[in-house]
Order: sequence, then structure tokens, then C-alpha cells
Amino acid sequence: MNGEAGGLRAEVLIAEDNPADIELVLAAVEDCGLPHRLHFVRDGVEALAFLRGGPPRLLILDLNMPRLGGLEVLAALRAEGLTVPTVIFTSSGDAGDRQRALDLGAAAYLLKPVKFSEFCRAVTGLLEEHLPPG
Repeated sequence: MNGEAGGLRAEVLIAEDNPADIELVLAAVEDCGLPHRLHFVRDGVEALAFLRGGPPRLLILDLNMPRLGGLEVLAALRAEGLTVPTVIFTSSGDAGDRQRALDLGAAAYLLKPVKFSEFCRAVTGLLEEHLPPG
């Protein structure tokens, strides 16, 4: 996984506890040829620890994780003034979850399973928007 766009590698944090969904993200990122250096954490507590150490260019965040869920991670980021472009990648089709995630600063909300093309389009757009000019 050594893709590049504009000569820059993007740091991407993926907070996901389901191994099958991790494989889906890996396959989609690889198939899209996205610029990336992937980091994985399995729950919200690990995600916050990583993010506090220096935010990545993009966060792909599940809502339903052990110890601390995705909405709580977003709320903590907002409370601490940390800005990280975030794609919610979740099985929750609940309109309330979606609205709360967007209100807390999520840039996109994708339901699992998602088509590779939709996932690629959302992630590529966010990376292009948040990578500094080359």
C-alpha cells in the first residue's frame, strides 16, 4: 500500500472493530489506488489516543465500537478543538445517528455495505480537499 496522489502520502486512521469491515476498507482503498498510509485501531479509546498524538489527514470511523463509540469520539474531538475530516462508515441507518454525526462535524456518512465506487468517491474527495497543495 504505497499509493501517492500529487506526490503526497496521506495518513488515514481507520477506527473499526469488525475484521470483515476492515477487509472491505482495505480492498476499497487498494482498488481505488488512493494515497494512503493506513493506521488501524479497534475502539474509540484507541482512536482518541491516536488522534491526540497528531491527527491524520482522514479518519474513517465506525459508530458502534467497544469502550467508546464513534459519536462519542466525534464529540470529544469537537470539545478538544481537534479538526479531522471524518467519514462515518457504519451499519446504522438511523436518521438520528446520521444527523448527530453530521452535526458533530462528520464530512460523510456511509452505510455498510457500501459500493466500492461510492466509498472511493467519498474518500478521494476528502483527501483531495484536505491535502495541502503540492
